[in-house]
Amino acid sequence: MLEVKGQLAKLLAQEDLIVEHRNISTAQFDVERRVLTLPMWERASEYVLDLLISHEVGHALYTPNDWSHEGSVPQGFVNVIEDVRIEKLMKRRYAGMNKTFYRGYSDFADSDFFGIDGEDLETYSLIDRINLYYKIGNFEDIPFLDEEKVWRDRAGAVETFEEVIALAKEIYKYMKKEEREQPSQTPPVDQDKDLPTGTGSTVPQSSDEQSLDEPDGESTEDEDKNEESTDVNPVEDAGGERTQPRVDDEDLVKTDAASTDAIQNLASSNSSIPEYCERPEIDLDAVVIDYSETLRYLHRTWTEVEDDDYRFAPNFEHVDAAYNTFKKSGQREVQYLIKEFEMKKSATTYARATTSRTGVLNTSKLHTYKYNEDLFKKVTNLPNGKNHGLIFNVDWSGSMGDVILDTIKQVINIASFCRKANIPFEVYAFTNEWVTPQNNSKHTKGALNIENFGMMNLFSSRMKTKELEMAMLYWFRLAWANQNRCWSQFVVPRKVCLSGTPLNEAIVTLHSIIPHFKRISKVEKCHVINLTDGEGCPMSFWTERTNYNGEIRIMPKRMGNTHLRDRKIGRVYKSFNTSYNYSDHTEILVTNLRENFPECSVINIRLITSKDFGQVRRYLLDGSEGIATEWKKHKSYIDYNSFYTRCLYLHSKSLDDSNNEFIVDEDATKTQIKNAFKKSLSNKKTSKRVLSEFISLIA
Repeated sequence: MLEVKGQLAKLLAQEDLIVEHRNISTAQFDVERRVLTLPMWERASEYVLDLLISHEVGHALYTPNDWSHEGSVPQGFVNVIEDVRIEKLMKRRYAGMNKTFYRGYSDFADSDFFGIDGEDLETYSLIDRINLYYKIGNFEDIPFLDEEKVWRDRAGAVETFEEVIALAKEIYKYMKKEEREQPSQTPPVDQDKDLPTGTGSTVPQSSDEQSLDEPDGESTEDEDKNEESTDVNPVEDAGGERTQPRVDDEDLVKTDAASTDAIQNLASSNSSIPEYCERPEIDLDAVVIDYSETLRYLHRTWTEVEDDDYRFAPNFEHVDAAYNTFKKSGQREVQYLIKEFEMKKSATTYARATTSRTGVLNTSKLHTYKYNEDLFKKVTNLPNGKNHGLIFNVDWSGSMGDVILDTIKQVINIASFCRKANIPFEVYAFTNEWVTPQNNSKHTKGALNIENFGMMNLFSSRMKTKELEMAMLYWFRLAWANQNRCWSQFVVPRKVCLSGTPLNEAIVTLHSIIPHFKRISKVEKCHVINLTDGEGCPMSFWTERTNYNGEIRIMPKRMGNTHLRDRKIGRVYKSFNTSYNYSDHTEILVTNLRENFPECSVINIRLITSKDFGQVRRYLLDGSEGIATEWKKHKSYIDYNSFYTRCLYLHSKSLDDSNNEFIVDEDATKTQIKNAFKKSLSNKKTSKRVLSEFISLIA
């Protein structure tokens, strides 16, 4: 509920305010940072909550950060008049706001919000009665003398904050004057002083006219001294007798204090206090392991036998032969990608084409001038296509072991396609194994924790041809060794072993990778593709905690009632939960990424089994039978309503290109040949469906 009301505050303010909910007594608004902090008003009714939020937004919109009046008038007087002004302006700004305030103050009246039940309102001060009149005046009879109605009506007529301060000062002086004129049972401090007389019927003047303490345009020294003496409470006269204690200035606005206490009681003492975290400042050199370093590490490990990471001479004969076979067969898939890309790109370009006249006569049509007005040459204007770039993130986790070879094959084909189509690209693998020392050095309070995480740069358009060929061979070897552990004749180096699934950390890092990639590649539009077989690991953030020695240290804390706050775009996102449904964490981070880079598409390719897809269909999709039918038919499903730009669910076995081969025995029957052919076409159909969707996004 509170998060929904936070969105209401943004809509009312018509700006991306940062709305926070904290365990505080009153609402606060930071004018400079545009942060609206609201108490945990969980005990408030919906109408009261709407009223309070609308009221605070009114302050955010119309109350300036001006405290120059401090010391000249009690703050309670200013609060009352300013509340009247900002609520009037909010009602004027939004026509439906009248009903919001009416219903909210109706609840206030029913719950005796201002503590006036059984009280004689005639004994209340003028400023208190003005406060009650403009808040619950529709539900309570608030008494005013005829001369006091002038002040009441002037409070409702103020338009600017300067008028608020001026009127607050005038009312304050008027009340002080009335207080001095009332007879006291105890003699005044100095009976020799002449006090101003009157019945309180003096017509109040505006701040531009004479002061009420200066009747007839004259000011006496006795009056000034008498006003100064009222600041002492209690006082002693020359004979040592104590005078009657006068009412303190702040006590003159007791309804303001009562409403503040009542608002504090609306906050639930048992409510969970929300915490806020932000994305850290990321040093790419500390997170990204460039391709030059990964190649150097693999080459050194496999060529220097005496290295600690390797104990015997490797044998790559079998795996390299498999790689060469794959490269030859993969050329067909790359050519298919190129063909689809050129066709879709041309179709999209010509669909946006416009034709216009050049103003130059077409001499071949001059003879038709009697019946044809179109005698000028035409030109077809094709819009300039945007430069596209691709960032591909591969899940390098242990659960990918059974499909990692097939995954790398697809990634190699996509990298080859991008190379031939002149599309800038970067391919990364997110891991917990290869971590640079710099990535464990910065602990910033309130920042997301992305320690023990690295982005290995597998392939890049920055590579030379020989470097790209070497990288493809090396990572094919690693994928082969991880997928065929029992048959591998070489060891996988420690830093590139399969690890956990730091998908969420990779998404956070993209906030720095994307601008860097666009800058060095000079691309206008970037596409991000994540390929994974499961959910990312849960996130944590850095916070101050006290250890067993009583020392305050910055330590990681698991997400609870924690909200991601983005000051750059002015957003506070829904809470990270503590359940094991970590797709909620990914949803928040992907949504934040897309809102920071609206020109980029973020695509997720999820490798999944039929059993797991059944659970996904029930919990993450709408659970309809149509989805199940499409999955059964195509062994894939494209979700267009995901928090990603697209989410492509793909059967994990469909990446195996060996299933695409049309192989039959020499003595096969017609039925066997037919079934083998249908199986081959079916697997190719699934693969091409996903590839076509991928091409449609980047064309």
